[in-house]
Amino acid sequence: MKNLKKAFAVVVALAMVMSTVAFAAVFSDVDDSAAYAEAIEAGVALKMFTGYEDGTFKPEGDITRAEFAAIVVRMLGQEAQADGAKGVTLFDDVPSTHWAAGYINIVSNLGIVNGYGDGNFGPEDNVTYEQAVKMCVVALGYEPAAGGNYPVGYLTIAQQRGITTGVRGTSGAPINRGQVAQMAFNALDVPLMTQTGFGTYIEYVINDGTNNTDRKTLLSENLGIVKVKAMVTESYELSSTKKADLVKVKITNNYKTVYDDEFPEDREKDIYVGDTNIRSLVGYPVIAYIAYDEMADESVAMYVRKDLTGTDELTLASSDIDSVDTVRDNNNQISHYRVNYYPTEDARTTEKFTIDKDANIYVNGYKEEITVSNALGNFYGTATFALNDSTNTSEDYDTIYILDYENAVVDSVNMTAGRVIMKEGSSISFGSNNTNVSSTLYDEDGKEIEWSTLQENDILSIRKAKGNVSVNICTLVRNTVEGTITERSSETDPDLVEFRIGGEYYKVDNQLVSPNDLDLNYEGIFYLDIFGRIAHYEAQSSLTRNYAYVIDTGIHNAGFEDRLQIKAFTFDGEIVTFTCAQNVTVIKEKADKTSTETEYYKKDDMDDLKDLIAVDSVITFSVNSQGEINRLALPGTNTDIGLNYFSKYAEGPVFDYRGNSGSIRVGGKSVEISDDTIIMIAGPGFTEDDYDLLSLSVLGEEDNTENVTTKVFDVNKNMVAGLVVIGGFIDVAGASSGLAMVSRISQIRDDDGAVIDRLTLFQSGETKEVNVQEAVATPALFSVIAPRLNAKGMMSSASVIASINNDKVEVGSGFANSVDVEYVIGKVVAKRGNRLTVTGYDGALDNVTDMIYSIPNSANVYMYNHSMSSNSLKAKIVDDVNIFEVEGSDYFNEYGDEIDNVDVLIRWYEGKIQDVVLFFDTTLGTKPNQI
Repeated sequence: MKNLKKAFAVVVALAMVMSTVAFAAVFSDVDDSAAYAEAIEAGVALKMFTGYEDGTFKPEGDITRAEFAAIVVRMLGQEAQADGAKGVTLFDDVPSTHWAAGYINIVSNLGIVNGYGDGNFGPEDNVTYEQAVKMCVVALGYEPAAGGNYPVGYLTIAQQRGITTGVRGTSGAPINRGQVAQMAFNALDVPLMTQTGFGTYIEYVINDGTNNTDRKTLLSENLGIVKVKAMVTESYELSSTKKADLVKVKITNNYKTVYDDEFPEDREKDIYVGDTNIRSLVGYPVIAYIAYDEMADESVAMYVRKDLTGTDELTLASSDIDSVDTVRDNNNQISHYRVNYYPTEDARTTEKFTIDKDANIYVNGYKEEITVSNALGNFYGTATFALNDSTNTSEDYDTIYILDYENAVVDSVNMTAGRVIMKEGSSISFGSNNTNVSSTLYDEDGKEIEWSTLQENDILSIRKAKGNVSVNICTLVRNTVEGTITERSSETDPDLVEFRIGGEYYKVDNQLVSPNDLDLNYEGIFYLDIFGRIAHYEAQSSLTRNYAYVIDTGIHNAGFEDRLQIKAFTFDGEIVTFTCAQNVTVIKEKADKTSTETEYYKKDDMDDLKDLIAVDSVITFSVNSQGEINRLALPGTNTDIGLNYFSKYAEGPVFDYRGNSGSIRVGGKSVEISDDTIIMIAGPGFTEDDYDLLSLSVLGEEDNTENVTTKVFDVNKNMVAGLVVIGGFIDVAGASSGLAMVSRISQIRDDDGAVIDRLTLFQSGETKEVNVQEAVATPALFSVIAPRLNAKGMMSSASVIASINNDKVEVGSGFANSVDVEYVIGKVVAKRGNRLTVTGYDGALDNVTDMIYSIPNSANVYMYNHSMSSNSLKAKIVDDVNIFEVEGSDYFNEYGDEIDNVDVLIRWYEGKIQDVVLFFDTTLGTKPNQI
C-alpha cells in the first residue's frame, strides 16, 4: 500500500456528518465512535435492552441484578415465557408482584443464578462485574468448565471465549450499562457448550464448527438469528415498488450454523431491510444479523454494519479532489486512475493515490456504470475510497462510494398534493399517491421527520437516484448566519473563494450561490447547507424590505449641524419624518447595471444628498439606534429578476390583477404578488389621508383599472414582486367572495367627522361590517348585492342582484350573466333533498321551466323570511337547503309551519354553484323585459 497509511486516517469532518443518515447515532449520548457503540446499537436492534425516553442510553449508568437477569432471559430467547413465569419466587426479597419476578424465576430455575445463599436475590443491588460474567458463562453452558470456582473459574472461561473482550470491568465493582451491552453482545456469538452423553458417559462439546460439530450460538439456537458476512449487491428501491423493502446480498461467510442450507455461501439472497441502514450500504461488505422465519421463508435484517476487516478507507470532500489523471500503458490502454487531493483543509500541496481502472462505483447507494474520471469530475458531497479485494488489483483502491447532494431552498409545502415547491423552480413529490417516487425527510441527526415541518427558506440537501422509481433522501438544514460580508478571499477557484461574516469564513455551494452572487458589504441572512456552505442569501440592506415612498425632503438645522429630513410613507403604512444620521451610506446601481456601488455622505454633504433623493420616488432604508437613517438604497433600472440590489422591474399605466393566478400585468410584463408583497397606494398630489397599503384580501379575482400608473420593484427569481406602487385610486371587486345580503344599516362618523353608512353583510358564511364610501348610494335593507371595495376596504359601489319590494322579489341591474358568473331566479316548484326544481328565468332573461338544480353543501345559503314580524325580520345563513320542504303545492319551513311560497336566487361562479338565496312567503316580481 506504499506510504499511504497516514492518508487513510484523513477523514473530512463534514464527510462524517454527511456520510449517510442511516449511520446516525441511535442515542444522543452514544457517539458512533464510542467504545460500546456497536454493542449498544446491536443490542437495541435485537431487543435485548432499550434506552430512555429522553433519547439517551446512559452507558455510564448503573444496572441492577434484576435488570441483568432480564437481559440474560432475552439472550436465551425466552422473553415470551417471562410473563408466564411470574409468581412466587425462591427469594424472600422478590415478591410475586415484582416486575422482574418472571425473569428471576427463569434464571434461577435454569441454575444461572442462585442468589446470595441467605434466601435473598438482591434485585435492586447493582450487578457486579464477576456476577455478570458468571451469569453469561452459565447461560452459554460453560458451568462444567468453570468447575464451580467462583469467580476465578468463570472469569477465566469468559476471557478464553471472548465474553469479556473490550469490557473494561473490575472484580468487586459494579458494571455499568455500556459494559453490560458489550458483554451481552460478545456472548451472543460465543459457541455454546452442550452435553452429549448421560450417566457415566457424560461429555461436553464446544459447538464451534470443528470436530464434526455445527456452529451453535445463542443467536442461531435461541434467537433465530442468522449472522453472515455478505456483500450488499442491489437495492430494489429503484426498480420495483413491490420489492422496495428488499435488498439483494451475496453471502460470503455463513459461519456454518444450522442455517447453512438457507444461506449458502457464494449465493445471492433477497432480505427485507427492516429498520436497518442496509440500503445505504450497497456495494459494501457487511456483517448482518438476520431474523429468519422458516415457515414463511422470509429474512429480515435486524442489525447491519460495515465489515471493515482488513479494509482501508479514505473519505474526501468533493472540494478536496484537485484532479483525476487517466494513466495509460505502453499500448495506450487505460492502466489505472490517479487522484490528486488536498489531505487537509488548509493544505496548499496535493498528495495522490491510485484507483483500479475497473473500480466499482456507487453513487448515492446505487451502482453506476461510469468511468472514474466522470464519477469524480462532477459531484457535490463526499467520496469514500475502499480496497475490498486486494487479490485482484495492485492499486490503492478498487471501490468508490459517492454521496452526491443537490441543494434546494423551500418555498412552500402542499401537504394535500404531497409536494414541496422550491424557490429555484424545482419540486419534490412525497405523496403516497405517486408510486414512482420515494422521498424521505430527515433532520441533521438522521431522524426521520414529517414534511409538514418544512418552512420557507429551509435548505434541503438532497441525495437523488433514479431508476424505475426515483428516490430522494432529503436532509433538512436550519443553519443560518446573519451579518455583513467584511472580507472576500482572492482565490480564482470558485470552490476556494471564502467570505468573512461575523469573524468566520464561509464558502458557497456553487449550486444555488456562486462567488459572483456575493460581494463586500452585502448584509443579510446567509443560509448554510449540510456542509456549512452558503446555499441561499436574503439581503437586508442593499435589498431591504424597508420600502418608503418619499413625500418631501428638506434641510433641518439640528443644533450646530444641518441634517437632511425625509418625509415618507413607509412599508408599514405610516407617514414618518426621518432625520438622517451624520454619516449616510447610499447604495446605488453601477453604470453597467451589473451590481451596486456605495457612496458616503457626511454631515457637510446634506445638500448633495437632498438632490440625490427625489420627491415621489421610492427608497429602501435602515436606521441606527437613534432612529436616524444611516443607510439607504436608490432604485436601479436593471429589469432583470432576482437581483441582489433594489431595482425597478416594470412600469405601466394599467393595474391589471388576475387573482386566479395571483399575478399582475404591468408594462407588458407579468409578475406574481404574494401576502409578503408590499402594495402601496401612493402618488404625486396625494394628501396624507390618501396614502394607504393595499391588502390582497380585498382584491377580487380580476381587477383592471385604467390610467393608474403602476410600478413594480424587486422581482425575485420566482417572479414575485417585493414592492408594487399604485399611483392612484382603484376599486377592488370580490367576485370570488360571492354574494352578500344586507342585514343591517347603521350610521357612524368617519375620521373626518362626516356621517357615513355602515352595512352589516352576510357573505361567504361570515358576518362583515363594511363602511360605505361617501356619495355612494346605499343599497336597501335585505338587498342581495355584489359589493366592490376600495383599497381602504370601504364599499365604493355595489351591484344590486335582487331586492325586496313589499313582498315581491325583484332583480336589479346586477342580475346579468358574464364570463364567470351566471344567475337563475324563480319559484321552487319541487324539492328532493338538495335538488331544487325551479321555474323562472336566468341572467340572460331566458325562461327556465321545471329545471332541476343540485345544490352542493359547499354553497353559501341565505334565507329571507317575509312572514316573520318586523322586529324579528332578518337574514340568516344556514348549512344547507334542508330548512324547508315542498309537498305537492304545500310549503313548510324548518319548524314544520306551513308557508305560502319559496322563491330562490342561484348564482354560479366559474361553473359551480356558489350562492343560494331562499325567499320565504314572497312573490317573484315581473321579469324586467315584460310589460
